[in-house]
Amino acid sequence: MGVFGALGKLVMSLGRELFGSAARGTDGIVELAEKLGVKMDALQDSSPEELASVMDTAVRQRLIDPRDANNVKIELAKDAQRAMPASSSEFFEAMGDEGALTEFSGIGNLVDTYVYKNSQQALKDAMSDPDYNIYRDVLKTNLNKTFPSGKIPVRRAENYLTKRPEEDLGNKYKTINAEDISFASNISENEVIVKEGEKFTSYFIDDAQKQYKDSFNIDAAHGQGDSNTSTGTVNVPMGDGKVREMGVEFEPGRTLLADENMGINRFEEVSDKMNETLDPNNLGTWFGGYNSRGEPDVANFFAGRGGDDAAGAVYPVKLRIENPKIFDRYEDFEDEMREWSEMAEEGGTDVTSQAFVKDLQDQGHDGIMIERSDTDTGEVRSDYVPFNANQIRSIFAKFDPSKKDSGNISASIAGGAVGLGALQSVRGDDGNLQR
Repeated sequence: MGVFGALGKLVMSLGRELFGSAARGTDGIVELAEKLGVKMDALQDSSPEELASVMDTAVRQRLIDPRDANNVKIELAKDAQRAMPASSSEFFEAMGDEGALTEFSGIGNLVDTYVYKNSQQALKDAMSDPDYNIYRDVLKTNLNKTFPSGKIPVRRAENYLTKRPEEDLGNKYKTINAEDISFASNISENEVIVKEGEKFTSYFIDDAQKQYKDSFNIDAAHGQGDSNTSTGTVNVPMGDGKVREMGVEFEPGRTLLADENMGINRFEEVSDKMNETLDPNNLGTWFGGYNSRGEPDVANFFAGRGGDDAAGAVYPVKLRIENPKIFDRYEDFEDEMREWSEMAEEGGTDVTSQAFVKDLQDQGHDGIMIERSDTDTGEVRSDYVPFNANQIRSIFAKFDPSKKDSGNISASIAGGAVGLGALQSVRGDDGNLQR
């Protein structure tokens, strides 16, 4: 079973090979890597996220061209995605009717009674079974193998919702700790059971994460000319015990958070932009697709536009835009904006970027797609503007559905790992918002 964030402990992956070549061939990166805790003679011991973070920092310290760093990070991201478990089927095969539930038949029968009759008492009896401690050891071993981070995105088992109306179900999606799981059902149910207080609660872990991840089906990239000039978000504990994302300001050159190379952890949505006029740049953050050679050429263009003195960076991402307003060419998009502006003026409506986006949202659109754009570089690719920040994720993200409302592209990365440009300090999810 693969382990996310730890691929390559047995063999050297292509991403690590490219990292090693780039680091040794570029002055200063080897020293930077060692400073950040990456051992060049043992790259297989560093996660793809850790190596990508070195590349991000090297870009901001102007040690390497962002386009070259991006090529390395894309391969590292492929390493990380290949290392993610495709499903939980192996776990349930080991713990289900073909495995532990047969070996521990007394416990298996009681788990079946709970699954099919929703009998809380059956699980209490199972925990009193003389073999339960041995069963629990087997369960723990398989959980550690399948979910090495110890955090499991799940969705509430819906077939129990109407049977316990007194329960406050909260969010349908959440993340549970592997150590809190008391039982696992067979593969046909793909259900784990957690003891919460005096009651047992059922969750499915077979498809919640996969469905959420698959919804981010657009590969794109954003090029930032100077990623040290931005505002940012931090996670702030509130008086009610919850944690909320709050905006903070980062001026050029400030090291308020003791890290001048923190990079972007959230991209601006339309509500973050200026709203005095109708401006394409204020509809949200623009992302470019990949050209016919598989290159993020327009992202590379904007990352390098500031010249050698700018801390440029390229951010490859996954986008979730389910119903975009589609235009063939950028000129068609401009024509649409012009026609809308004239109609808005005639109708006495505000002629602003937010008003334009709201009109598109009222029509059911959640973003913009230009299928054959060739602006800035002359290379044909698709361009995208998602309207909300939570439609954007780092390509390193593990896509935790319990974090679906967050605009922080690193909020869904497994185990607090950091992704492309979404550098986290050891103190939290501090970072910068794309300007």
